[in-house]
Amino acid sequence: MVYSTSKRSVLEVARVEGVDVAKKIEVGGPEEVTADMLREEAQPRVEGAAAGKQGFARPKRPGKR
Repeated sequence: MVYSTSKRSVLEVARVEGVDVAKKIEVGGPEEVTADMLREEAQPRVEGAAAGKQGFARPKRPGKR
């Protein structure tokens, strides 16, 4: 667990060492970190409209008057 006061320093050292930090997870304690939580953060579930890969639906043209 990295305390907030040293977070910036740790990220800077990681950058200098060539580590690309793509995602940061903040928790209050070690009991909050579970395998399921880490799995969900690494591979989020796709639900709703994004699951069907549906693009923007253009509005229908008004009828002739």
